[in-house]
This record gives sequence, structure tokens and C-alpha cells, in this order.
Amino acid sequence: MSQYVFRRLKAGCPDIVCVELETPIMYATVAGNVDVRQAVDVHATLRTAAGPVSLSSPVQCLIVPGDLEEFRLGKDVLVALGIDVDRELGLLALQSKEEECDDFNAPEVSPRVELSDELSELIQAMVEKARVRGFPAEYLRELHRIATRFDLWRAQLGRAPPRTSSTNANSAETGGETLQVQGKEIPTGDPALHGGVQPKAGGAWIDL
Repeated sequence: MSQYVFRRLKAGCPDIVCVELETPIMYATVAGNVDVRQAVDVHATLRTAAGPVSLSSPVQCLIVPGDLEEFRLGKDVLVALGIDVDRELGLLALQSKEEECDDFNAPEVSPRVELSDELSELIQAMVEKARVRGFPAEYLRELHRIATRFDLWRAQLGRAPPRTSSTNANSAETGGETLQVQGKEIPTGDPALHGGVQPKAGGAWIDL
């Protein structure tokens, strides 16, 4: 603590007494090194997020010349409280290093998307179709901005590979056709197939 803090402490606790150090201790400050010649034993209480923590034994505090309003705890006191400063600093440095590596390996994301003329025309046609169908005119520009914000559009979609299927006209159970899908015979007239798809024409259920 500084001499200023000690004077305030002395005013509140007149019985407190400082002692002279046998050997002065050099203390590094911003203005330079100073010799500390006095110390005082105090009972310190720390205010933490979990509540106040009182040290079980008095702590010797050096009285540093000056008027600073700081009260600094040494490393030995922090260790007694279970706070390993070196370990905390090491974890902080490791976390910073990992964040730097993540930033270095992160892909660059461009704020703009380059769309071909064909895609731009198709998107514009979609926005115009939305306007014709009653989309609010004041939001058309925002709709166009959102539609062109990401490269999600394709002018043409590739065709899915055809499935191998065959029909068998001799179905004893239904009297109708049986669909052969990947080696599995399925009556096309059975509506109880879960997950089936019923086409509009013919009313047949097909489980794929």
C-alpha cells in the first residue's frame, strides 16, 4: 500500500503500528525504483464474486512512498487463496494462441456474391412474379437483396439416376399389378404402406 493509504488506515485504526525493515526492499514503479523501508501487518478481506473472503492470518504489507490509492496483493497471498497467477496467465496465452490459429485458418467470406447474368435475370423474374402475385411493393428491393445475398441458385438441376423397376401382372393378393423396386415386390393397390407416395393418376401406392 502507499503512504496515502496507510495514513487513511491509521486514521480509522489508531492502534495499527508500522515497523521498520532491517533491509530496504527495492520496489519498481512507473517513475522508477524506490526503496521501501516500512511495513505493516493487516487483516485483509477480499470482495469476490462469491462473496467476501477473509485471510486467516495477518498479511505484511509494504508501505510504498507516494499517494497512490491502490492496495496490491502479492503472489504469495494469491497462492494462499488458491489463485495461481502463472497458471491463469498460461491459460490466457494458450487461448489467445488458439484464437490466432483459428483466425489464420478461417476461410475468407466475401460480402458480395458474383452471380451470372442468367441467374440474375432469373432472380429478377422471380421477384417480378412475386410483385404480380401481390407481394408488397415496398419490400421488393429487400426481397431482391436477400435473394442475391447467397450463391444458392442454379439455372438447371441435374436429373436423378433412374430407378430399376419392373411390373408383374400376376398378383394373386390384389389381382392387379405388383411393383418391383430394388428386388422387393410391392402390391400397387395396397394403401397401408407407410411412407408411400400416391400419384394423382391410378391411385397406386408406391413405397420407395
